[in-house]
Amino acid sequence: MKQLTLAALITGLALDASAQIAFAPAVNLPVGLLPEEVALGDFDGDGDPDLAVAIAGPVMGIGLWRNHVGSFVFHANLVLGVTLFGTSVCWADVDGDGDLDLMASDAGTFIFVFLNHGNGTFASPIAYEGGYGPRGISAADLDRDGDPDLVAVNHDDQSIEALFNFGGGNFTPRQVFTNGIQGRNVLAADLDRDGLPDLVTANHFTRTLSVLRNRGPGGFAPAVLLPAAGNGQPRWVTAADVDRDGDLDLVAAIDQLVVYPNFGNGTFGAPVSFLTGTQPGQAAAYDLDGDRDLDVVTANEGSSDVSVLVNDGAGGFAAPVSFATGLFCGHVTGADLDDDGDIDLVAANRDARTVSVLMNQTAGPAPRPFLALGGVPAIGNRPPILLTSPTDPAHRYVAALALGSTPGIQLPDGRTLPLNPDPLFVLSLGQLGAIFTDSMGLLDSVGGGQVFLAIPDLTALRGLTIQAAFVVVNPRQPFGIGEISHPLAIRFE
Repeated sequence: MKQLTLAALITGLALDASAQIAFAPAVNLPVGLLPEEVALGDFDGDGDPDLAVAIAGPVMGIGLWRNHVGSFVFHANLVLGVTLFGTSVCWADVDGDGDLDLMASDAGTFIFVFLNHGNGTFASPIAYEGGYGPRGISAADLDRDGDPDLVAVNHDDQSIEALFNFGGGNFTPRQVFTNGIQGRNVLAADLDRDGLPDLVTANHFTRTLSVLRNRGPGGFAPAVLLPAAGNGQPRWVTAADVDRDGDLDLVAAIDQLVVYPNFGNGTFGAPVSFLTGTQPGQAAAYDLDGDRDLDVVTANEGSSDVSVLVNDGAGGFAAPVSFATGLFCGHVTGADLDDDGDIDLVAANRDARTVSVLMNQTAGPAPRPFLALGGVPAIGNRPPILLTSPTDPAHRYVAALALGSTPGIQLPDGRTLPLNPDPLFVLSLGQLGAIFTDSMGLLDSVGGGQVFLAIPDLTALRGLTIQAAFVVVNPRQPFGIGEISHPLAIRFE
């Protein structure tokens, strides 16, 4: 008889409305010259988010650090060129082999693709000619052919360009969609809910946001310009459903935080401004207090800190709470670094040559639903998989199991379910824990809030690890997707 054990348990946090946002003092990690952007992704496949930093020294390129329970250990430097430093960085599985590859832009004219060998090491970069001064590189399936394409905004020659992936991580020469835009970053998100990612740029010198609707496949309408609030200078734009009406609003750093509410069809209402720290250079949206709506964090270049603005549940925000970082904090991103169920922050401090790690210490946690395994399986037995402690019986929890947790399944709202894109099976976990099978696989449902994992050949499965994860179905969230769990690893011993 073999024991089926749990290597990790899916947990999460739901916070009382009175909980105060709190982060531990920043731990500042020396990373090299001019850290411009940071990105978090599991490049070594061990289940936790690792760190990539665009830097200008000790090499011109990207620095990589591995995550060890919330602490980062240097791993490697990836060189872009002799004299050109990294300006932007992002992750995606561009070659479809199940691990995260890395893409970066430099201060000249190139976009680089580093293919992951599958063990956290990378092949030599493939360089693609782009425009002048590429910034804000991001990956999205622009033409909906099943693989991630690349898009960047070129600040110096005032263009937006896309490189289309035609399989195996190989990209077409750049295609330019518009001119006359001096952008600081570009965002790919489905703003009009037609299933196609649209583009938005933050245009610093022209004091506008540009919205380009995707006409499919991968073609874009001419830019519609949104004037910057207060005639400010946009430095960054992202998209998030901050008012919980089911569509993606625009959230921008324009001298302060500015929200453009989406009418639901990709057109936007009058901007609403909120105070932040001094000179916010970037903004990102996460549920930082665990109350199921999206808060906003800004990286403030002038005050050298990050400001957290807690969502009031209707798209308004409380006064900013700021946390010190290093000098000239220009970029911030978030993920659960220590696997405790909440979102921690990592910020790039350009003039301090450091990255600040801020661990979330917001008080008031309460259990969120999690998956558990019961029983001792033997050949022919069926140990039950249970949904435990649902916090909201009105919601349904859709779970899936797969052979791995990376590179993840890209969801329509831009987030990632931490499972291999080829799940073994999918479950719907409904009200009060009742579970209903949605597809054929290894599961056999008998109702009563549990399903059973059939073990066809325990000897052959020795040492195999499968991953489980779930999302909450919530009609009030974009595309009906609420919380996303961490993966649960189930290992056959």
